[in-house]
Amino acid sequence: MPEYFISTGPSQLPVRDESDSESFHRERTRTVYTTSSRGSSIPERTIRFREQLVSFSSSPPSFNRDLSVTAADVIVKYKASCEHYKVRPLTTIITTIEEYSENLFDRIPLLSLKEEKLDSRIVESLEEVFRNVQCNVLDLENSNLDDQCASALFDMVEYYETAFCVKIGANARLTPHCWLYVYQLLRRCPFITEFHCQHSEFFDNAMVFFARSLRNCSFLTTLHIEQCHLSGRQLLLLATAMKINIYLKELYLGSNGLTSQDAMQLGGMLKFNSNLEVLDLRNNVINDTGVVYLCEGLKDQIAGLQSLTLWNNQLTKFSCQYLAGLLSIHKTLDSLNLGANDLKNEGACYLKEGLLRSNSIVKLGLNSTKIESEGAVAIAEFIAVSQTIVRIDLRENILRTAGLMALAHAVKLNYTIHRLDIDEVPRRESLRDFQSIYLEFAEQIQFLLRRNKSIADESEARKAILARQASYFARSSISSRLDQDSGPCIESYDHGNQPPVATRERSPSTLYKLGWQQANDTDDTEHCEEPDSSLTSNDPTAQKPSSSETSTFSTSAEYTDAPFDGGERVEVKTVKDTEASDDALSFNSSDINFVSNGDYQVSV
Repeated sequence: MPEYFISTGPSQLPVRDESDSESFHRERTRTVYTTSSRGSSIPERTIRFREQLVSFSSSPPSFNRDLSVTAADVIVKYKASCEHYKVRPLTTIITTIEEYSENLFDRIPLLSLKEEKLDSRIVESLEEVFRNVQCNVLDLENSNLDDQCASALFDMVEYYETAFCVKIGANARLTPHCWLYVYQLLRRCPFITEFHCQHSEFFDNAMVFFARSLRNCSFLTTLHIEQCHLSGRQLLLLATAMKINIYLKELYLGSNGLTSQDAMQLGGMLKFNSNLEVLDLRNNVINDTGVVYLCEGLKDQIAGLQSLTLWNNQLTKFSCQYLAGLLSIHKTLDSLNLGANDLKNEGACYLKEGLLRSNSIVKLGLNSTKIESEGAVAIAEFIAVSQTIVRIDLRENILRTAGLMALAHAVKLNYTIHRLDIDEVPRRESLRDFQSIYLEFAEQIQFLLRRNKSIADESEARKAILARQASYFARSSISSRLDQDSGPCIESYDHGNQPPVATRERSPSTLYKLGWQQANDTDDTEHCEEPDSSLTSNDPTAQKPSSSETSTFSTSAEYTDAPFDGGERVEVKTVKDTEASDDALSFNSSDINFVSNGDYQVSV
């Protein structure tokens, strides 16, 4: 039976002359033969292979901003780009550029595209803005983003390093494929440290990409995933990725419908992740069983979580028993928010036992927890002896006059708390006499809180002055010692036939400039406050303190009324004092250390 062959004929490849191009690649020729029925060999096709298929590769060029461009130039270029793409310029963009026209080349606080209806042409026109403007927060929430717009925007953010924080929440048109772009964005952009995706729908495939970014290559420190129906398998993927994540510090999972089973996954994550500092689980339904899982995970941490928010999670007094055990052994938890839960007086009494053994709690939230006078007395017992508490929230509780009286006496004994939130009007006080007494105690508490706040501000001002003084004395001491230790040129002789070699150590001034200033670039000597002239004068007749003699300084402050959130304005005046007080700053002549009352002790 004869053999049949299908032939495509000889290949007609163009012949390249080696002399025509410097980049000519030597080629090898391979000839493929087929055998006919008669046994003769007929060349059918010639294939050529290059020895080097890829000659070179190059990374994209780095972007350098043009600092000579003004805000007016940016607006003109943006309008020209909008005209080119036949879209209308966004008023919010122009307003933002005009508002920060003087500091345009510093990162502006916010570049908002929130609730703007973006499409592909509008996104392309925004490149002129991203080329010249950088910001801290890029807000893209509810901006009608689809996958194409998100891909283009993420490419611009990556190339121009537009923002540290990106918000893409409430964009219903995003598909699971968009989360692949999110994964690439977080992997390629180490400058993005905060990401918000509230009101987003996470499918299984979407969470796979997102969890991969957290597990492998994300540099995020803050992550908001709120109101995303994140429960079940999606949370399992997130918790598994968080077990090996070492960068994330704050995780917000509020209003996701998390249950006790989800809390079990989070508790398992906390056993392995001691880098997470803030965990916000507000408006979920983890209940008492979920708190048990969380406490079990936190008990295995030596140092880790600092803030835990369990607002409105259907907790009862039984949760307080486990939380009290956690507070007694956990060393870093300083903020606990249990508001909007049914704790009642029994829960406050259980919680008091753990608070009395805790040395770290600073903020305690008990807003709307159905606490009455008995529970207020238990909290007052903790306030009276605590040395760390700064703020307690007891609003929307039925404290009445007896509870407020106990709180007033406790605040009188405490000098650290400077914010105690209570209702201005008493709840369920029927008699006018009791109402007037309640208001008197409330006014007394506010007076004591202002006293504590002034003490805290004065202490911080003194420590700031002392830190500058310590830096100045430390540098002066190191510089003088280096000058004393420097010696002349030393000749080192070898017993062989080699001639002597002259060696000299690097001069102390050079060591000071290269070493100390590099380590303390932000704390320059010229910004330090000059100390007393008797301590730094070069005059030999000037009176200097002896090794055991100390010079004391005290500060006085003037305060003006201001809202609590903004803080009180303090004007610090440094006054030379001849007698040392209990909290005065002391300068010792031998070392720099801390004294027992928490202040610094600086020595020269």
